[in-house]
Amino acid sequence: MSNTSIKRKLIIVFMSEDNENNELFNDISLYFQAFDLKSLLRISNGKLQEELKAELPPLKVERVSKSYNDNMIFDDTCIRFCVHDSSKCIKTNNVVKYNSHVIEVSIGDPVPNKTGGSTFEYSVNIHTKDELYSIVEDVMLDIQMFYFFGCDQDFTSISDRKLFSLLKVEFCNSITNNKINTKYYSIATFCKNGSTVLDYNKYVKLWRDFLTYLSNKKPIIGSPSEATDVVDRIIDTLPYGKQISRNRLENKLLGLKPGKYLFVYLKTRPHHKQTFSKLQPLFSGTKLKRGSFEIVSYEMHCRYERYKRYINIYYFDINN
Repeated sequence: MSNTSIKRKLIIVFMSEDNENNELFNDISLYFQAFDLKSLLRISNGKLQEELKAELPPLKVERVSKSYNDNMIFDDTCIRFCVHDSSKCIKTNNVVKYNSHVIEVSIGDPVPNKTGGSTFEYSVNIHTKDELYSIVEDVMLDIQMFYFFGCDQDFTSISDRKLFSLLKVEFCNSITNNKINTKYYSIATFCKNGSTVLDYNKYVKLWRDFLTYLSNKKPIIGSPSEATDVVDRIIDTLPYGKQISRNRLENKLLGLKPGKYLFVYLKTRPHHKQTFSKLQPLFSGTKLKRGSFEIVSYEMHCRYERYKRYINIYYFDINN
């Protein structure tokens, strides 16, 4: 997990023309500009941290107001929300280039026969302040969980993170009959069942299920093989393989039953004492140093995923 503060932006776009939604839009947007987002997210973070029994990475949401024009450029990679009056279609050609995902929040009823079409990854119409806060909360919590479980180490580029969003939609579609036809969906939204109250226990469970779903899509080191073949593959193919003791690795693999396993390698030793104390027991309590490694059951991957900043994880099969 990264200790760096995560910064994201919410853009409130003000329209010039009059329409029936203006009063509602002004009411909600002005309320949201004055509201203490930090305090509200702190409540959600507190409850989620209790469920995780661990700290989430810090997050800051900045609100920015813009006047609408047809040539608006969303060239800030921190932008995650565009809040606007539902009467106008926001042109978003630059969103695709600069952002992994931006959520369009339209205040008011959908306008029939509105010209243009949304190119945002996810669009929603809202009518109340609570609905606006709820969707912001959902997206922000998912971002924190993305960093908490170390997914930022595997999905680094904008295109990688667009793929991550699509995989999250794919996962949600795999566990529901109500198919989601968007390029982004929050697991938190999935855990509210149409309300604004998050089921934190379900949320953490689904994130761990999603990590398992992701792991099943990762390439295994070679095809199912005998333990001796795995030793050769690790030493010969991994960038740091020559630094690993063959005898020690063979002893770790000795007697493993057929199944799926993780090879966990410490690439950098954490300097933060609290992180160090949590990571050390995952390496059999041995003296923790760069190059330490473990062979553990595949089912334990959730315990290691959050430390991707410090470790590399590789997956392999034993089939003998």
